[in-house]
Amino acid sequence: MAKISGPLLDRIDLHIEVPAVKYKELVSKDAGEHSECIRNRVMCAREIQMNRFTKRKGMYSNADMQSKDIQTYCKLDCIGEDLLKIAITKLGLSGRAYERALELTQQEPERRFLEKRLGELVG
Repeated sequence: MAKISGPLLDRIDLHIEVPAVKYKELVSKDAGEHSECIRNRVMCAREIQMNRFTKRKGMYSNADMQSKDIQTYCKLDCIGEDLLKIAITKLGLSGRAYERALELTQQEPERRFLEKRLGELVG
């Protein structure tokens, strides 16, 4: 990530460092997660988004939100606000990064993934 400029990196909505895969995992016969399970999670997330925006003409998913919509739909609790404040202060996040973080709070599968990954990275 150090090789990518700050303004360019700021336009990437989500980025994580991925550790190298061990040889044993590469040659494993484990099939991993079924496509149908992934599809079900995606369909559930899409349904939540469709329900969220039923009263908004032309809005069907989080991707359709503009800045004003993010301020309306993406509310943080006190703990979330404190965490985001610390992240912005320590990491020097831009306004765009702040909005992207707010937007991600509305995406349950992504939020669970981020919580898990952050736990792995911190713990």
